[in-house]
Amino acid sequence: MTQATGLSFAPKQNVDYAFLLNFCTNLSDFYMMLEDDVRCSRNFLTSLKKVVTSREGSYWVMLEFSKLGYIGKLYHSRDLPRLAHFLLMFYQEMPCDWLLIHFRSLLAQKDVIRFKPSLFQHMGYYSSYKGAENKLKDDDFEEDSIDIPDNPPASLYTNINVFENYDATKAYSSVDEYFWGKPPSTGDFFVIVFSKSTKISKIKIVTGTDDRQNDILHHGALEVGEKLVGTKRGRQCSSYITLGEFKNGNIEVQDIDHKIAFDIECVRIVVTVSQKEWLIVRSISLWTSQPPSQ
Repeated sequence: MTQATGLSFAPKQNVDYAFLLNFCTNLSDFYMMLEDDVRCSRNFLTSLKKVVTSREGSYWVMLEFSKLGYIGKLYHSRDLPRLAHFLLMFYQEMPCDWLLIHFRSLLAQKDVIRFKPSLFQHMGYYSSYKGAENKLKDDDFEEDSIDIPDNPPASLYTNINVFENYDATKAYSSVDEYFWGKPPSTGDFFVIVFSKSTKISKIKIVTGTDDRQNDILHHGALEVGEKLVGTKRGRQCSSYITLGEFKNGNIEVQDIDHKIAFDIECVRIVVTVSQKEWLIVRSISLWTSQPPSQ
């Protein structure tokens, strides 16, 4: 960037990216946006391959592996010419990361598809623009994360009063949203019923958000179940075993497949003490030890 061009940082960056995208169009099947000052999780490539394979046959424009700007955004290479043209067409209108959001929406991907934990972390402290500070960090980044969760196909049910459209499925999906319910009472539940019985190796559940840190599950238990039966509310397990208690609104249990003898058909969160605070279930992450049984 030079003063002679008359371009501010954001427009020039859009033009630079447009030329880069155009150059990369025929080099591979997929293209990921990164920077030179990011740290990668240890298994990022394995996680990327796993996600791409799981999305075969489904429509997507942009998959996100970091919540920061344009870091960790994955595209089909076939979309790069259109994206390059889009950046050039609107290069003076707004920064690159904002344009990427509009591009995704215009190509009919309504929801943000973001995977947690994040695979990339911004490490720089100073922006390329006039040396300004840029201390943004992705608090969903886990350098030693084993893998992106599998979250096998399932139905979700809860008897907690749901606020607006923050329904149960949003805590389990890759859509960047969450479940939000009104104050739960003792005995209330949030249950996941798998389409097929599954061997689960690890479960991690996070409640609350950065801006609503008190909307956590203050007292609750995590259970796994078997022996599905039909009820008025749909299929439910008739037998459960408790894996552990929530601490500070979170729980993580590993080596479940070594502790539980049966293939799991349900995972249930149970409220053990009534609370006055609302409840946000931010994410439910499950890792399987083998493909679901047929």
